[in-house]
Amino acid sequence: MRYKCRKISDKLIINGNLRKVQWEAAEGILLVDTVTGVENHNQTIAKFLWDDTFLYVGFYCKYEQINATMSGFNEKLYEEDVVEVFIDDNSDRRTYMEIEVNPLNAVLHYYIHNDLAGTISQYARVNNNIISAVIQDQEEKEFMVEFAIPFTEFITASSIPPEIGDIWLFNAYRINNSLRDDVEYLACSPTGMINFHIPNCFGELVFCSCACELNLPQQEMQKYFIEEDINQYIRENYFNPDLNVSMLGETFHLTPAYLSKIYKSETGNSLLYAINSIRIEASKKLLDETDLSVNQISKLVGYLYCNAFIRFFKKQTGLTPGQYKILNKKQNKTIDE
Repeated sequence: MRYKCRKISDKLIINGNLRKVQWEAAEGILLVDTVTGVENHNQTIAKFLWDDTFLYVGFYCKYEQINATMSGFNEKLYEEDVVEVFIDDNSDRRTYMEIEVNPLNAVLHYYIHNDLAGTISQYARVNNNIISAVIQDQEEKEFMVEFAIPFTEFITASSIPPEIGDIWLFNAYRINNSLRDDVEYLACSPTGMINFHIPNCFGELVFCSCACELNLPQQEMQKYFIEEDINQYIRENYFNPDLNVSMLGETFHLTPAYLSKIYKSETGNSLLYAINSIRIEASKKLLDETDLSVNQISKLVGYLYCNAFIRFFKKQTGLTPGQYKILNKKQNKTIDE
């Protein structure tokens, strides 16, 4: 698992509200059952951001009822409802930071030494330097946890603050220990057992910058992430007839011309070609597996006009959709015989 931790330029006020503009732009990770990897009905989403002073962590949690009574620093919060992060700033998988925050905004801050053979030593931080806040919404049955970890708390990283492209290791967890017999253990990277201290299951936390903030030394990192993000965005939105180069520019906070230039320099293809290629691949699947008409399929894959769909389909395959369907049926029939 790889998480792209975006850098922010605006000051982030820690008040428990994850609906701020900065958080809305951050990628969310859905936590799943740490043993089975199955999604849980009490949805939990974790997000990360950073600036030159802090690593920011946010959790959005649905709940049925809350079990939290502890309010002191470094109490055994893990015995009740709590969210947690483990951060390995030098990626050695043996020394890492553990921070927990419960729905009452109590904090636990440990440094962990793990010999990877079953022995774990925990060293509690004397002073609480974590800035945290929690908002509970009893009507919506949700709570949000937001906290800022000063980079001065990390002592083994190669550079503090991190540089663009630095990679740390991490995992995020939730213990949903409500007043029932079945405790829920959730993780963004499942460990396969009810034990969060499995460093081999840590994911990568990649420090990157917002596209609008990047300067010349960071351009290669910018291009890598933008190309990856664009392809994913197109795959998730190809059916939208409004998907075009201008929409992508707005999404990635770059002018359409500059975004097109970056994408073509990295892939050799235009953004329009990328959009149509993904749409055409999706249409092939529908032509192969359904009896829908060409007109119906064109609309399902994002084309307002069937003629445009046929034109792009023929340009990429050398066949019209109708010819492709007939040829494919003949080939399948030959194979069956």
